[in-house]
Amino acid sequence: MSKKKLMMGGMVLVVVLAFSPVWAANSEKLPLSIEVNAGLDYDSNVTLQSREDDTARFVFGNGDGLYKHQANVGYNLGLTNELGLLCQYSFYQDMHFRLTQYDAMIHNFGLTPTWRLFNGTGQLVSLFNFTYMDIGSDKYKTAYSVLPTYFQMLTDRTMLEFGVRFDRNYYWAPVFVQQDDRSTHTYGASMGVYYYVNDQRTGYLMARFSYENDFAAGDNYDSESYRLRLEAAWPIIKRLRTRVYVDLLRQCFDKPWWDAHNLTRIANLQPPLIFPKRQDHVVETGLNLTYAIYRGLEGQVHMTYTHSASDITWYKYDRFVIGGLIGYRY
Repeated sequence: MSKKKLMMGGMVLVVVLAFSPVWAANSEKLPLSIEVNAGLDYDSNVTLQSREDDTARFVFGNGDGLYKHQANVGYNLGLTNELGLLCQYSFYQDMHFRLTQYDAMIHNFGLTPTWRLFNGTGQLVSLFNFTYMDIGSDKYKTAYSVLPTYFQMLTDRTMLEFGVRFDRNYYWAPVFVQQDDRSTHTYGASMGVYYYVNDQRTGYLMARFSYENDFAAGDNYDSESYRLRLEAAWPIIKRLRTRVYVDLLRQCFDKPWWDAHNLTRIANLQPPLIFPKRQDHVVETGLNLTYAIYRGLEGQVHMTYTHSASDITWYKYDRFVIGGLIGYRY
């Protein structure tokens, strides 16, 4: 199927669902959730960063615009008053105007059992997830994840979060030297605290610290990551709300870094150059504004800025993304 047909299909899907509030308002409420959105972004540095699912390549410093659309469908099986099971499927696709080799398509399937504890003040949520990702027209990644998380309300406005995660990631892109195989077992843990700034819990302050250890098939990606995320969200007026965040990441790699991307040396059967252990320090900050238009129909503008400092030249970059989207929630 051509890119134009895929883009047309995505736009038709979004338009049909985005203008379904009239149908939703006259339908019996079901334990069904639907969210669709479509939008445009400009990315100053189209990359596939090694630390994220939706971005995972090297930095080339090319800017480009892109169209994207996403759909999420969930069905909540209320087993008892204390137990529930959410079944979810999501689809994401983006299409660049010029750098089409970075077009991404992601399918995600999830099961989320929930267990309410202590008269509803505590909740255990366990996410079982499968992800399939294409880059360009090629199979890029499959992943299996388990993420149990526990939330506990301490007061009417204060909540604690404790979580662990187990991931198995398979990367299918060609590997020229074994040290550059990114397939991993990942283990991690996190702890966070939330403070709700109003009784409706529509605004909050959040701080979360997390740790992850990647046991990779290739030496280039054996690493430990330490991340601190600070986030705030609040309603500005009745229909307009905002969210801002700062994400601080330190990623320490365990072994010397092999330059597996000098294709001339590889073609001449010369061994790759070996560098000291890679160390990355990444700062990302973001802002979005969301406006409630009518009965679940929303518009959003967003921007992010990323600065990556690394002792390996490939991973030094600055990047900003700015864009907008329109979406519908049911």
